[in-house]
Amino acid sequence: MKALSIRNALFHTVNILFILFVIAAALLPFLNVLATSFSSSAAVIANKVTVFPVDFSLDTYATVFDNPYIWGAYRNTILYTVLFVCSSIVLTTLAAYPLSKRGLLFRKIIMFYIVFTMIFSGGLIPLYLVVKAVGLINSMWAVILPYSLTVFSIMLLRTFFESLPVELEEAAKIDGMGDLGIMLKVFIPLAVPIYATLVLIFAIDQWNSFFPALLYLNHREMYPLQMVLRDIVLIGNMDSYREFTEDVTQLPVTQSLKAATIIVVITPIIMIYPFLQKYFMKGMMIGAVKG
Repeated sequence: MKALSIRNALFHTVNILFILFVIAAALLPFLNVLATSFSSSAAVIANKVTVFPVDFSLDTYATVFDNPYIWGAYRNTILYTVLFVCSSIVLTTLAAYPLSKRGLLFRKIIMFYIVFTMIFSGGLIPLYLVVKAVGLINSMWAVILPYSLTVFSIMLLRTFFESLPVELEEAAKIDGMGDLGIMLKVFIPLAVPIYATLVLIFAIDQWNSFFPALLYLNHREMYPLQMVLRDIVLIGNMDSYREFTEDVTQLPVTQSLKAATIIVVITPIIMIYPFLQKYFMKGMMIGAVKG
């Protein structure tokens, strides 16, 4: 027993140390970016910034918030995210609810073709040609509709609907409800944790997305925040700031500006996630296990 307790203590110690290492590995880069965004240009140039700000300054944030291009991208991203979440929730519900009914004609065949797309997809070029053929190029719908329905979301919601007792549906039918009423007044209210999970997944996915905008949008005024971040961080294009500044020498050091832009972009998601985390964890567990 003593040897067993020693092994358990050693196991827990190793687990805790490993978890602390993972937390530090994930947190330290974020703290460095945050500290860089609040540090003076001189401190950043001198490479003095680690995880704490040096010569605290808000100059970079003043530059970011004075840029109308950033605010336009914010507006676009919020609009794209709201529309994407709404369309995804509606389409996922309309697909998952009928597929949860065992009496649905050709149900297994339909599910086979849906799951098949997880393994084999049409590819990027056919998708682009379809979007172009229906006239969505340079439209906000090009970054919303092609990605609004995913196999994972259908499977998650369908599994939850299947786990609900059949007696609920039978009782609703006795009360005179039709299929639409049962879905809206019985199944959907019971699936709030699942929907909270899906809303968080969809919102984060769209908020962090830049490739559809890069592929389908040619007008800069339609770009989302992630495209601005890509231009600044990945390819070092500072034109989005220079065109609003007469004297480019007055711009903060590029590294500070990149850090401030990153913080501005990710802050909304960081603020929203804690409020939905409990629903997210509960929804993942409920939707993943058929009860």
